[in-house]
Amino acid sequence: MTKDIPELRAAIDAIDQTLVTLLNERSEFVRQVGAIKSRTQPAGTSFIRSGREADMVRRMLEAFRGGVFPPAAAAHLWRIIISASLSLESQLTVSAYATEAQQDIYWFAREYFGNFTPINKESAPRRILGEVMDGKAQVGVLPLPEDPAEGKWWLKLQGDLKIFACVPFILPKGVSIKALAVARVEPEDTGNDLSFFSIETDRDVSQSRLKATLDRHRLDVRWLAVESFPSGHRVHLIEIRGFVTGYHDVVREIKADIGASLLAIHWLGAYALPIQL
Repeated sequence: MTKDIPELRAAIDAIDQTLVTLLNERSEFVRQVGAIKSRTQPAGTSFIRSGREADMVRRMLEAFRGGVFPPAAAAHLWRIIISASLSLESQLTVSAYATEAQQDIYWFAREYFGNFTPINKESAPRRILGEVMDGKAQVGVLPLPEDPAEGKWWLKLQGDLKIFACVPFILPKGVSIKALAVARVEPEDTGNDLSFFSIETDRDVSQSRLKATLDRHRLDVRWLAVESFPSGHRVHLIEIRGFVTGYHDVVREIKADIGASLLAIHWLGAYALPIQL
């Protein structure tokens, strides 16, 4: 027998209460995880688990496929739950690139981290990196490195500050990645990632020679930028398909192939490829 509207609404209210109870139970487990991380992780390290977050959103998108609730809405909902959980584990403040004329990165950061997360607007990438390095923000959201005006921030990205996410992560049709997120975090392999390296060489190594070396190691590489300096050395920013870190054997082999002409190679991080709706 078909129920009438009051009965259906009562059933919905009961489910809502169950959801409230479950979210509170989940949040209590999150608090406990945060307490453990506080005791075991080095001071200043972000509690973000970038790979787990990406896997969770991907899993929820698939779990809702074929159901009544829209899968895309479920994916966005879980991004909000993840950000809320992060704020329970530890302080979460974001510094995002924004100018008077360009606000889209700020709003995509707001979508990714939730309306409840404090997000500072900064018009200079160097200030964003400074806020993260100084601990005033836990995450920085910066223009893509290909940006001709504001993309050179990658030259300052070394040490424990790493690229760990793209923004937005859930891409409607016709929308592309707008920014990258950095933090004191160790990126994780999700099985569908992009990795970033800066490679510094002397004047004797051309881009074509460097590319030939990378090709010999069967790396799927895209050049993002090259910076030349008066001394003659160059710094190349490359993107590698897959999860590759500075500890992988292939990096050691590249160093051996190029020899002394390779002055430095830095792993700048990696992020999970976004969900295409």
